[in-house]
Amino acid sequence: MLTTSEPKILRASGSTNSKKLASAISNELYVNESVAIRSIGVQAMNQTVKAIAIAGRYTGAKGFMIGVAIAFENIIGTQDKEISARYPVNMPDVI
Repeated sequence: MLTTSEPKILRASGSTNSKKLASAISNELYVNESVAIRSIGVQAMNQTVKAIAIAGRYTGAKGFMIGVAIAFENIIGTQDKEISARYPVNMPDVI
């Protein structure tokens, strides 16, 4: 597997298909061992968390475990108070 210094950033919205996002997460993990997902808004965060759980099942079936650390941040310049979340995902161990 190749490792890059900066993980690819995938973006999720409230209408994102969680299974398709899970496939994208898994495929990126197989290639680079890390990926980040950015979501803005509650629905997008929900879809992202579901996708990470599904991706964990996909990678677990091939003997890989994934790790996630969630970072929240306020978005500057928006009228409404919106929160952005970034989900760095990596494969730290082999089962």
